[in-house]
Amino acid sequence: MHTFPFQRVRAQHIVPCTISQLLSATLTDEVFKIGNVEISQVTIVGIIRHAEKAPTNIVYKIDDMTAAPMDVRQWVDTDLSAGKPSISNPGMGEPGNFSGNNFMPANGLTVIQNQVLNLIKACPRPEGLNFQDLRNQLQHMPVASIKQAVDFLCNEGHIYSTVDDDHFKSTDAE
Repeated sequence: MHTFPFQRVRAQHIVPCTISQLLSATLTDEVFKIGNVEISQVTIVGIIRHAEKAPTNIVYKIDDMTAAPMDVRQWVDTDLSAGKPSISNPGMGEPGNFSGNNFMPANGLTVIQNQVLNLIKACPRPEGLNFQDLRNQLQHMPVASIKQAVDFLCNEGHIYSTVDDDHFKSTDAE
């Protein structure tokens, strides 16, 4: 395998940080950085000041006392055949746009991966969601980022191709 000096290695490790540091994170070329450190997944230690349940997620207001409390969204698997909802990796997530009203997902996937997975999960068609439909729904995202998210989700077993290489269904879909 050849490597080129312009290739970027994506940070795959979990970085402990504070809410204050996350609020100061910068986004350049789809890469979040705190100072010179590229961040992908983060963990925060704090006090849960408030929790609000919804059918598909729980929103926690986390306070680590370095800045105003941050909302963190934890996705819940609503597969009722298992008897009770299961919760994904509590307390771990990916950075998002922290200065706005966006949430930090708490399931170990990136924001883009979460968006792609949620759209694929929501598709009711038996053949799944077509990649072109996915692109149309995520017009604000570069095609390469969508493809990368689909590849990752396939490799990690979250989704699979159905009738051809361009149709995808979630492994969690009923």
